This record gives sequence, C-alpha cells and structure tokens, in this order.
Amino acid sequence: MGNTGSYTFGKDRNNAYTGVDVTKYGVDVSWETSTKTNLGVDMEFLDSSLSVALDIFKERREGIFLNRASVPGSIGLRAGVVGNLGITENKGFEATVDYSNRIGKVDLSVKGNFTYNQNKVIEDDSPFKPYDWMDSRGHRIRQRFGYICDGFYTEEEINDPKVAKTIEPVMAGDLKYRDLNGDGVIDDYDKMAIGYSDIPQIVYGFGVTAAWKGFSIGAFFQGAAKSNILINGSSFAPFVNSLARGNVFSNIEDRWTEENPRQDAFYPRLAMGNINQNYAASTHWLRNGSYLRLKTIDFGYTFPREWTTKAGVSNVRIFVLANNVFTISPFDLWDPELGDGTGTKYPNISTYSLGLSFQF
Repeated sequence: MGNTGSYTFGKDRNNAYTGVDVTKYGVDVSWETSTKTNLGVDMEFLDSSLSVALDIFKERREGIFLNRASVPGSIGLRAGVVGNLGITENKGFEATVDYSNRIGKVDLSVKGNFTYNQNKVIEDDSPFKPYDWMDSRGHRIRQRFGYICDGFYTEEEINDPKVAKTIEPVMAGDLKYRDLNGDGVIDDYDKMAIGYSDIPQIVYGFGVTAAWKGFSIGAFFQGAAKSNILINGSSFAPFVNSLARGNVFSNIEDRWTEENPRQDAFYPRLAMGNINQNYAASTHWLRNGSYLRLKTIDFGYTFPREWTTKAGVSNVRIFVLANNVFTISPFDLWDPELGDGTGTKYPNISTYSLGLSFQF
C-alpha cells in the first residue's frame, strides 16, 4: 500500500480525495528453474601437439520472473502483477582447437574457438495476437519486430488506390512497407519478426604466435556473426519533432530526392517530423552486424641471456603492442560492437605501445 496523493473523479475530474492505494499485489512466486544438458569430448592428436575440445549444450529455463503482459487494462488493477511466467530454451555448441609444436627452429602455437548459440522464447505471457506473425513465442530472445520495407513509394504508387499506405499523408520518397494482412492500411498489424537480435549467434576467435631466435610475433582475431544492428533514435533522423530535435549523418546526401529517386537511398525524403513512420523499426534500418577484428598484435625481441646476466638482469625484452588495429565488417557507420542506436557510445580505441620489460 502507498499514498497516491489524490484520486480524482467526476465529469470534469474536479473531485479529489487523498488516501492509500495499492502499489504492489501479493503473489506466490519462487525461484526460476533451469535444466541443463551437456555433452563434451576432449581429444588429442599428433603426440598431444593438437588438442580439440567439443561441447554440446542445451538449457531450458522455466518459471522466469516476469510482469504479466496478458492482463488487460480493463481489469482495473492499480499496479502490475508479476509471476513465474517465462519459459525459454537455449542450445548450441562450443569448440576449441589448440596446436603447439616446434617446426625446425620455430616455436609455433595456433589457437581458435567457436561458439554457436540458438535460443527461443517458449512462453512470455504476452497477449495472443490476431495474426501469427505478431506473436513473440517461438522467436529469439530480444527478437525485433518491425515492418518489411519494399523500397520507396513512387509517384505512380501514391496515385494508385490499390497500393497500401499508412493513415498519415504519404508522398513519393516515403518508405513503403509491406501490407501483411492485406487490408490496404499499413499499421501495427503489419509488423513481424525482422532479422536477428543484437546478440550474435556466432562468436569466434583465433590467434597465432611464433618465436624464432629471440624474436616473437603474435596476433589474435575476434569476430561475431548472425546479428543485426538497428539504426534508430533522433540522433540520425533529421528534423524529427518539427525542427526542435534531430541530426544527420555525414551521408545525408545519400537520400531520395525528386531529381534522384533512387530505390536504394539511405534516407527517405526529408520532411519535418516522423512522417509516414519513415523512421519506425523496419528492415530498411536493419544492418548486418557481423565483424572480424584484429584485436591484438605484438612483436618483440628478447635479448640473449649472455648479454643481460652481466648486468644482473635475467631477461630483457623490447616489444611493440597494438590493440584494435582494424575491423572488417559490412557495417561502416560506427563500431559494430556498439550495437543498436546511432553510434553515440564510447567506442573501442586503437592503441599502440612500445615497451621494455626487465626480469631480475
């Protein structure tokens, strides 16, 4: 219970009474449960120079603590109701490979890892929808829902009454969304699961180190795949909220215009406000978030002991180290590891260091 300040009622809502109100409802809840299954195998080959580890896993979580989403507002409850409602399933496999050997006078080491993960929502207490494509059950955790974009409206399509449009006034150069239920109107009933989530299904890394006569070099790559980045937010949409807010990227010239009505433009026609839901979540603003990054690379030289022991030093090494050297990705607007939004987050920084280490 808690003090609400006042409760108003009446034709003109000018009657107010103070008192207590329900802030939380008592419910019978418990800890969620998890059932895990793992099957692993470790193998060695080539006189233990090559080792391989495989692990297959599956996890089912039940009784996940959630707010009830299926309770309609017409019930008149004064606060949200919670319960052990959610069920999810997660499965995949992990693999690691490690090879170390001396080839001639070169000490070589190669390592790699690969993880694949697939999850889905079995139950989340969301209300049942009028169309199957609107239901979150059976889709990935954090699955996005939005419109399927089929390019931009042309002048001919604007004048064609058979072409579905939003309720708002539509003009050539606005994004054209697919009418999934065929009612001739683009609305929330035409939103469906689009793309992958922002959590990669595949994460991997590999590296190599080699040493020869005091010289050493090593490099490590990391990458991710099967994820999407959704471009959204006022920091990239020009003139949203009339002229009070909004921003543009440096590629603002890559837009639809009457003089250049390209179907592959980045921006729709420029207008004040979020006209025709041009900046709503849709496949137009969904980008491939896969990447491969050279995370670290180092090169060094260890001086011979006979040079250093005379000075009372057992080991001296000079090295050059670089972090976040380069990234290969189909997404080039910002660092793909920053995920959804507009890239206005602190990015990974490239650093280059020169060092000298001593051991006594």
